[in-house]
Amino acid sequence: MMTAMGTIHQLIRQHGKENAKLYAEPDEKHLVDIAAEVMAGEREDLGWAYTGWAFTALPHKRISDDAIWQREIGQVTLTISPGHLPGKTRSEVVKVGVPFGAHARLVMLYLQTQAIRTNSREVEVGRTMNAFLERIGVAPGGKTRASVSEQLRRIAASTVMFSWQQTPDSAPGFMRQTIIKGGQLGVRMTDDTQDALWEEHIVLSEDFYDNLRKYPIPLLEQAIRAIGASSLALDLYVWLSYRLHSLTKP
Repeated sequence: MMTAMGTIHQLIRQHGKENAKLYAEPDEKHLVDIAAEVMAGEREDLGWAYTGWAFTALPHKRISDDAIWQREIGQVTLTISPGHLPGKTRSEVVKVGVPFGAHARLVMLYLQTQAIRTNSREVEVGRTMNAFLERIGVAPGGKTRASVSEQLRRIAASTVMFSWQQTPDSAPGFMRQTIIKGGQLGVRMTDDTQDALWEEHIVLSEDFYDNLRKYPIPLLEQAIRAIGASSLALDLYVWLSYRLHSLTKP
C-alpha cells in the first residue's frame, strides 16, 4: 500500500525532499520530486481544475450550434447543451453553441484558477484582452482574441447535465447546472491601434464553485502553457494530475 499524497507532503515538510525519499516506499519515491515541485510553487504557479473534468471533456472540434454534446462516463452520461445570451443590446438574444477546443479548456482553467486564488465566485476577466491571454499562456493576436472571446461566451451559455440509471427498469436520475451564473461578456473594439477591452467580470454558479472548492486538482501553469495548443493533451494532463493526487496503490 502506498503512502497517501498528503503524507508525502508531510514528510517533505518534516525532513526535506531528499530525506523524505528515505521514508517513502520504493514505488513512490518519484512522487516526492513531483510533490516538492508543487509545494515550491506556494502557490502562484499553480492552476486549478474541478475533479469532474478528469472524467469528462468538451468537444475537441466545433459542432453545430444547435447540437448537444454527449459523452458516456461509465454508468453516467454527460450532456452539454447550447444556450442563449444577450446580443449587442439587452433585448437581443442570440443562440450560442457548446464550447470546444483548446481555447475553451484554457478559459475554463483560468476561471477555475482565479476562483480558487481569490476565494470568490466573481472572476475578473482582465482589463484588456492581452492581459487575459497572457494569464492563460496564449500569445495574443486578432484571431486568438476572437476565439477566446467566443469560447467564454459558449461556456457562459451552456448547461451541463449528468444523468444516470441504476437499473434498466428504473427512471433516470439527473443533475443539471451551469458553469457561469452571470456577468458582462463581450469585447469593445476601439480602433485598430487600441487593445480590445473586456467587460469586467463573470460570476461562477454556486453549484460549480462549491464543487470546485471541495474537489480541486492542482495543475502546474508551466505545464499548461507548454501543452496549451492541444485540447487532447490538456485533457490527458488533467486526468494524470487527478490520478497522481488520488493514487493510493500501484
